Amino acid sequence: MGKIPTIEFIPRPVDGDNPDSLRLRLLQDCTDVAFNLEERLDMKIGRLELSSRGEWVVYDPVARAFSKYTGQVNMKGIGKVNASGPRHIGEFEFYDPRAAADYLAMPRRIDKMEHRIEEIFKLLNEKNQTLTKE
Repeated sequence: MGKIPTIEFIPRPVDGDNPDSLRLRLLQDCTDVAFNLEERLDMKIGRLELSSRGEWVVYDPVARAFSKYTGQVNMKGIGKVNASGPRHIGEFEFYDPRAAADYLAMPRRIDKMEHRIEEIFKLLNEKNQTLTKE
């Protein structure tokens, strides 16, 4: 519609555990679509550019429950919590894959901390019992 027409590709979500591989897969998908459009419609599409930062999504019932009462919440520089349509599953959307990985590792870290705290209390109780006997 303007002096320089543009086209935007919004690729489908992909699953995986390597952020670089995921980015390459999405770029390849968009490149394939651009090539097919050029061939079918006899048009020229220039170099593809990233128009927005990627989101690393963790689907979570906590996000769904949270969003039900608060709506979408944006955390500047980190991501957002929402339950967007059409399925309203609930997700934490992180801008950095390391933040998503930290969130997924959180239950294990909490479990380790609880065990360490229990060990500390046991050691303190043993120390107190030893001191009271002396």
